[in-house]
Amino acid sequence: MSNSFSEAMIDEIREHNDIVDLISQFVDLKKRGKNFVGLCPFHPEKTPSFTVNPEAQMFYCFGCGVGGNVFNFLMKYHGLTFYEAVKTLAEKAGIQIQTEKSFIPAKKELRKRDSLYRINDLTAKYYHAVLKSRKLGVPGQFYIKKRGYTDATVKKFVLGYAPGEWDSLCSFLLKKGFTEQEIIEAGVGLKSRLGRLIDRFRNRIMFPIGDYRGRIIGFGGRVLDGGEEPKYLNSPETALFHKGKVLYGLHAAIPEIRKNDFVLVFEGYTDVLTAQQNGIGNAVASLGTAFTEDHGRLLRRYTKNVVIAYDADTAGMAATLRGMEVLSQCGCRVSVVDLPEGTDPDEYIREHGGDAFLDLLKRKTLSLVEYKLHKVCKEFNTDSISGRIAAVNEMLPVLAKINSRVEQDAYINLVAKKLFISPEAIKEEILKYTKNLQKNGINYDKLEKNKYAGEKPHVPVLPKFKGPENMLMSCVIFNPEFIEIVDRELGIDSFSQPYMREILSIIKRKWNEGVKISPSALMEKVSLETSRQFLTELFFKEYLPPCDNESELLLYINSVKCLRINRLIEEKQALLAEAQKKRDNRLEKKYLMEIENLLRLREEQKKNSPIERGE
Repeated sequence: MSNSFSEAMIDEIREHNDIVDLISQFVDLKKRGKNFVGLCPFHPEKTPSFTVNPEAQMFYCFGCGVGGNVFNFLMKYHGLTFYEAVKTLAEKAGIQIQTEKSFIPAKKELRKRDSLYRINDLTAKYYHAVLKSRKLGVPGQFYIKKRGYTDATVKKFVLGYAPGEWDSLCSFLLKKGFTEQEIIEAGVGLKSRLGRLIDRFRNRIMFPIGDYRGRIIGFGGRVLDGGEEPKYLNSPETALFHKGKVLYGLHAAIPEIRKNDFVLVFEGYTDVLTAQQNGIGNAVASLGTAFTEDHGRLLRRYTKNVVIAYDADTAGMAATLRGMEVLSQCGCRVSVVDLPEGTDPDEYIREHGGDAFLDLLKRKTLSLVEYKLHKVCKEFNTDSISGRIAAVNEMLPVLAKINSRVEQDAYINLVAKKLFISPEAIKEEILKYTKNLQKNGINYDKLEKNKYAGEKPHVPVLPKFKGPENMLMSCVIFNPEFIEIVDRELGIDSFSQPYMREILSIIKRKWNEGVKISPSALMEKVSLETSRQFLTELFFKEYLPPCDNESELLLYINSVKCLRINRLIEEKQALLAEAQKKRDNRLEKKYLMEIENLLRLREEQKKNSPIERGE
């Protein structure tokens, strides 16, 4: 994975980026003993299980099993490639990076991604220039004026206009040296039925969509005339753009989100632009798509407090409820602004101003339970007994998921009062509901953890990291100078597990180069997932006792020798049984003699070792 950079450069970049300093920018860490702990940014939790070890320069979450070093953290947290993580940390440390020429496949993929970024950037600038054009940009300018967007807003969000011509953008990009295939892969061009390269967006106001760093990864376009065209058209899925993982306006909103410790989630581009223009800087939008878990995890990087401001119509209410449930499952504290019925956020802000909207947030926001109750009271006739029963049944799932007994009791009382049903009756129904779920194999206490467990990559099941071979591994990892003794006495290739052979081979190679490799540096060098798992768990689960002297090392070596003798004895015993079954006296005598010799050898070895065979 690190072959595109020299090992010396990787080491230098890692050494200049302390893992505690880096992770503290994204996670609230508190000192606990020799480690730092905080709430895991990769899965919902209420009790901190995310641990950072400054000595090993590694992190590990006991809840979801994610772990690694500074590069692994950035890759997981921001969804970066290894190259991008190295580049980011190098820039942070002021280090000029150089890649080696030998790593052609990775460099080819990186060149492809860079090409897509350049195409998107040029496309945004092209559409922006067209919008400013006195001749071509008139339809777009009319829309901008009608919406009341200022020049500052147009500039800040690089708004543009895609003219009605079939291939104006594609012709521009071809002249810039890009191929047809690159233009298609970027999502801004496509082939017509006649095989001609044409623009994907035509006669539309263009909204460039950026990632969290502000790099343009896709586009949204609003059609200006009617007809059969969809009102809004987004870029297709590309190597850079994944609609369910992107929030419009996030890059511009991050400073205000962190400052105010909450984020406003709107439904579309224009909502965000209107909010931003009216002083509401912590506004983002979900691109008109259903809110996803990826959206929720993205927001949790910056705040846990989310306010949804979707339209107040029927479709908007349904989308709001889905979004609230997803965000709640992602560990966010979610609420919804209670807009006047039939009003959308864009209209409200335009009519009353940003300050009035923020004031509305302080006065009229509803929690998930309150909003759900508000919705079911609209759906069912709660004046009738059957309507109230149906409403209670709709409320049971959201009430059952509340972990806090005090909070649950408060909401049960709220629902009971609203629906004229006793709290005791609702509690009894919740109990029946949860028992029925458990009967069907569902447990809400474990639901969130299980939900995210399925997202982890497959890791081969390993035995617990005990036994003499693993103890010996621990000795060598923390004391690389022991590698020569271990290799001489045992031979690296004779270790039983592939991850052992890989780790020891790397330590030996680096030692022969005169480098005493650090535990964190080993993380970049290994390729097996089992090797990474072993290294991570070695530092954080503390299965193995420390070993830092040669005499103790020799005891472990003797124990490994005993272990290997035991394996040979088992093999010979199996052969002996086969010979006895065939009544082959010659082979029977041979194997008996070999077993006796091995038993004597084992006893000699065990005299020098206090450790019996590890299981």
